[in-house]
Amino acid sequence: AAEDLGYIYDSNTNTYTVYNANGLMNVAELVNGGKTDINITLTADIDLTGKDWTPIGTDYDNSYKGTFDGGGHTITGLTFTTNDEYAGLFGYLGNFNNAAATVKNVVMDGIQITCNHRSGYAGGVVGYSWGTIENCSVSGSVSGTVYVGGVVGVQIGGSITGCSSSATVKGMVQVGGVAGQTIFGATLTACYATGNVIIEIDRTQDISGGGLVGFNDGISLLSCYATGNVTSTGSSTGNVHIGGL
Repeated sequence: AAEDLGYIYDSNTNTYTVYNANGLMNVAELVNGGKTDINITLTADIDLTGKDWTPIGTDYDNSYKGTFDGGGHTITGLTFTTNDEYAGLFGYLGNFNNAAATVKNVVMDGIQITCNHRSGYAGGVVGYSWGTIENCSVSGSVSGTVYVGGVVGVQIGGSITGCSSSATVKGMVQVGGVAGQTIFGATLTACYATGNVIIEIDRTQDISGGGLVGFNDGISLLSCYATGNVTSTGSSTGNVHIGGL
């Protein structure tokens, strides 16, 4: 019998339709093996409990450039600790030359992501994004060092729209309930965070933390709110900016 790969491929649309956990693991391997522009669509809830997860799009050279549509389905059991630089369901989304990459319509439930890289990027959906993130939600916990957010660690340009997080977010430098950092024209619209943000202050660096965004140098934050507690421990010889939003 032929092996069940957990997906169906349509060559006309370059789309992998994924219907179980093995299918998602397999398409992640395809992307990380060089097929970075494929489209991925979920048609069922996915349970990654016990799976050894490697983020889709491991770095700039291997960034994901297609469209991932979760179809409103839920991914549970995503639990991993890494020393790599980019951590999330997706590690690196889009790049300087291709900002059309999109992740949308997915629920991340009960995740536990820990990034121990000294200058790592960690988010429940994406670690480092140049693209579009829309209609995604996250619960659980995201922990890292420099750039940490419930949904995305860093958003470079592009947009985050209609996303939410109830995850506990913990980091050291730029830490936010939805995004650790938004920069270079990035927009954040109709998003909210209800989880707690915990900042373990690095003693030598400038610190930015907030209930919604840690550091915002984007264009706009529109129709957004945050209700979680924002707390910090430690002190720094640098500038420290911490706020409820």
